[in-house]
Amino acid sequence: TEKEFTLPRITAGDEWVDGLPSAGSVEWWQSDWFGSTFTGLYPWIYHQNLGWVYVYEDSVHGAWLYREHIGWLWTIPETFPALFISARSEWTYLNTFRSKTTLYDYSRLEWFDPDTPVQVLSTVSPLESGSVLGTGSYYRWEPVTLEAIPKENHSFGGWSGGIQSMEKTLVFEAVEDLNVEASFLLLPTGASNPKEVVDGAMQALEKMENLTDAEKKKSLVELLIHGKSSTSGLTIENSE
Repeated sequence: TEKEFTLPRITAGDEWVDGLPSAGSVEWWQSDWFGSTFTGLYPWIYHQNLGWVYVYEDSVHGAWLYREHIGWLWTIPETFPALFISARSEWTYLNTFRSKTTLYDYSRLEWFDPDTPVQVLSTVSPLESGSVLGTGSYYRWEPVTLEAIPKENHSFGGWSGGIQSMEKTLVFEAVEDLNVEASFLLLPTGASNPKEVVDGAMQALEKMENLTDAEKKKSLVELLIHGKSSTSGLTIENSE
């Protein structure tokens, strides 16, 4: 039985060839520079280190490969296993000693597996004082949007843990497992306990690692006198 298929050619001289069939197989090919690939479902091929990739055949100026969770990659024999990530305009490096796809992130100086999602988790303090939208599983470099939603008679009191911020909405790229805590402040109302209001403000201030002890004390005084603090950004003013 004969099978005919096409392999992409990369311009590298008249004598250059992509590879040859592996011994005893017409669907597995071996390339001097690209390694071993299964071509039975071309233009989808299975690479020994990259996994399943889609080959763009018009590759006069290099090989374009589409890889799930990464996007389009570009390479040539002179640079492989270095790969250019088109969507990010940056280079990565393929670990050719591991069968499980493992790439190098030069910006963070670390190896990563593009097929294992990272977990973005959150907790709320105090319990039942609000909620967080946007948590879950994300693949590397996917955009994440976390939004803090205070319940009635509460205000947002800042993020702590993996991220320190006073912005109610956080937008960032998923690159590692992350656990953040959203703090909410009880607002003074006719039904609220003044001690609970003050204790909640103090707990939120204690989690602000960017503030000194003196700044935390100053912020508490501002909250008690004015209902809001320019030092910390906290507020216990009821907007209604």
